[in-house]
Amino acid sequence: MEERRKIICPLEEEHKLLMRVMFGDKETDEIGQIEMVKEIYSILTSAKNLIKFLDIFGALIKWVAGVGIAYFILKGWATAFLLALIGK
Repeated sequence: MEERRKIICPLEEEHKLLMRVMFGDKETDEIGQIEMVKEIYSILTSAKNLIKFLDIFGALIKWVAGVGIAYFILKGWATAFLLALIGK
């Protein structure tokens, strides 16, 4: 009877292999493609959030640097103006 079943269902092994590839194999603790895609998606969204944070942090650094440069330019101009008034 078992031999006859193998002849009737020749695609059963391929179906088992496909299910193992898609959903994983709990006996060997392998994850399937569906879980792999979910993990990759979570990694990519985490990286996307990190890039957004770094963009905001970079904009803040540029703003602080711009204010600092403006301060030192104005300070240098005021010092030069006062030295010119004193006559040195």
